[in-house]
Amino acid sequence: MADQSPADQTSLSSSMQSLSVDSQPPSSSSTQMSLEEKFKIIRSVREECIQEDELLNLLNHKPKPICYDGFEPSSRMHIAQVDIFQLSMDQRKVNVLAREYCDDIKRKNKPIILSHHMLPGLQQGQEKMSKSDPPSSIFMEDEEVVCL
Repeated sequence: MADQSPADQTSLSSSMQSLSVDSQPPSSSSTQMSLEEKFKIIRSVREECIQEDELLNLLNHKPKPICYDGFEPSSRMHIAQVDIFQLSMDQRKVNVLAREYCDDIKRKNKPIILSHHMLPGLQQGQEKMSKSDPPSSIFMEDEEVVCL
């Protein structure tokens, strides 16, 4: 964002706000999303949720939880910074390991795990898309014509 003009940053910020579970429709100035609505939206993106009761409790007690939504855990992300991990099913084991680690370090609130299905690869017979096999994948920086 450092290379963007203030107007571009404002536009991006507005776009990001519109994706927030706490954001309100423009026509509604006083109605906030209910706990059940937030819970339903978050659950809708997952194939599996480890500890739905913990997710409900988190949403009830923390208005703006921190979610890691990525392809894989990276060295820049730390378990103590995240309330919710959202990764594909092939990353499930590392997410469960993170929850077990919380027991070892006596962390009271473990991250909730939302595991979603994997996208199939673009080559016939591939079970999942993989960045290590570029011809089978679509990348964020790919031009639209490459994806067609």
